[in-house]
Amino acid sequence: MVYGIFVSLFLLWLGIFFASIGIITIIYGISKWSETPMETTIAEIWEEERKRKAELASIGDMDIEEIYNMLLSRYITHWGVLTGTQLLEGEIMAHIRHGESFPEAVKKVYLRHKKETSTKLQ
Repeated sequence: MVYGIFVSLFLLWLGIFFASIGIITIIYGISKWSETPMETTIAEIWEEERKRKAELASIGDMDIEEIYNMLLSRYITHWGVLTGTQLLEGEIMAHIRHGESFPEAVKKVYLRHKKETSTKLQ
């Protein structure tokens, strides 16, 4: 009989614990529901694509070797010689595997870094 009382009290606390977890999850879900991002329209996607192409065209004046060396020096100063070189080559190769040429891949990596540094400053 003592065992039955002990088990029922233990299971009561266990049930209260799981019910409180469920209530907290519901409250969290409701609070995040209001933060649902709006869907991107086709016009916005086209506008972003147009901006990206304009940025790539503006970089066209710069020498690819100069951009690559600048990126390589940034990667090496941040991650070290071996890791920095491997990371940069990995990023460029990822773009090349998706059908881009080496100069386009270097430009895209440069633009991504340029965008990241501009958002960190804001």
